[in-house]
Amino acid sequence: MVMKGAFSDVRLTGDGRVKVRGPVQNEDAQVKRMSFVLAQEGVIAEGEARVGSDAWVGEVPAQGFTPGKPVLAVGVAVVVGDDAVQSFTWCEQKQLES
Repeated sequence: MVMKGAFSDVRLTGDGRVKVRGPVQNEDAQVKRMSFVLAQEGVIAEGEARVGSDAWVGEVPAQGFTPGKPVLAVGVAVVVGDDAVQSFTWCEQKQLES
């Protein structure tokens, strides 16, 4: 599995959630767990992502997050292949879109 750009979108939804997504490329491996944390000016939320064949997506409550300001986005994925178990961790600063 390759994390390509990791967080492609961090956006407030109209129903009080923050939706995050990013691309993935599976190379004969299976994602067993994918989680993420968003932090902005003392507000922290963590969630689990659903992984598809070419993208992952997750949501957390938007309470306390401010649109238009940067969010620190951290992701962790545990991947199992034929002969290895690997973990991938990444951190990015993204703008919280609305």
